[in-house]
Amino acid sequence: MNARWKVICITGIILLVMGSAVGADEYPELNLRYTNFLPEKASHSQVDIWVANEISRRTNGRVQIQLFHNQTLGKSTEIIDLVGGGAVDIGTITFAYNFSRMPMLTFFNTPKIYKDHVIAAKLSKLGYQTQKTVREDMARNELHPLFFRALNEFRLISKNPIRTLADFRDLRVRTFGAVHPKMFEKLGAVPVTMEWTDAYEALMRGSVDAVYLSWTAFYTLKLFEAAPYISDVNFGAIVGYLTFVNLDLWNSWPKELKNLFHDIGIEAEHLSNRMVGESDQKSLELMIAAGAELVHFQDRTNLKPYCRIPSTLLRSGWHRSANTTKRQPADMQNF
Repeated sequence: MNARWKVICITGIILLVMGSAVGADEYPELNLRYTNFLPEKASHSQVDIWVANEISRRTNGRVQIQLFHNQTLGKSTEIIDLVGGGAVDIGTITFAYNFSRMPMLTFFNTPKIYKDHVIAAKLSKLGYQTQKTVREDMARNELHPLFFRALNEFRLISKNPIRTLADFRDLRVRTFGAVHPKMFEKLGAVPVTMEWTDAYEALMRGSVDAVYLSWTAFYTLKLFEAAPYISDVNFGAIVGYLTFVNLDLWNSWPKELKNLFHDIGIEAEHLSNRMVGESDQKSLELMIAAGAELVHFQDRTNLKPYCRIPSTLLRSGWHRSANTTKRQPADMQNF
């Protein structure tokens, strides 16, 4: 009896392996271009690398993905049109640079709403699944989301310590998007909108006094070399960006390939949740070891009223969205 069951089990395993191999051979042969605005060594980019490798492995190499990191295939402000227009197949697209194009996603980019990146990612996916207007914003730009993830909690790094609300007065802060500059204006600071990759040079030139990003981003950009004071003030996590595929391309894929991307996307979400959390604390430790100082913010309880999203801003964004053509060029100043 034992020998008979052993033969049955071995036969079943062989058939399973053969079946999976045949399934992989049924995928179409594709060479996809995937642009990621983050540097290759950034912790978030490891998820993109994993996705590309897994797609190739599980299709027996029939689907190959070539990754372009650090804006080598389009700037952050251009990727929405590159992917939506079909010039690039897959790309990481930031909401902040495209407020008038996808205003509904501003709900997932608002400070002091989401406790951490896990909650932010989960709610952004739920928003896509349940809210028709969110899906319409994406479809209008010829985009289909591949997986959902979020950024670490946003904080401040500065040339001088930030301990109280009074320290925001006339502070020139690197920020971005439609909502965040309004918050810093309420705090009495001077918001300076720029791409995150320009932050180091801006600190060195004296164009800004502080930078608004996560601990992970501070370390990735080596901002602690130019601004040694790291604040523990917590503005909450945001989604920041998502990974999209061109909608027409997605619709052209067979069901089997869509299912594969869906399954790998779910695994990528779990991987991102773990890696993002680990990277933030590790980045803080490395910066402190390099000589940076962690500064305690003493007015945490008084901070939240300054972070409320202006309803007039959202209404204006929805109006622009309703009148936006899918080929409207991105404009960082038109937030």
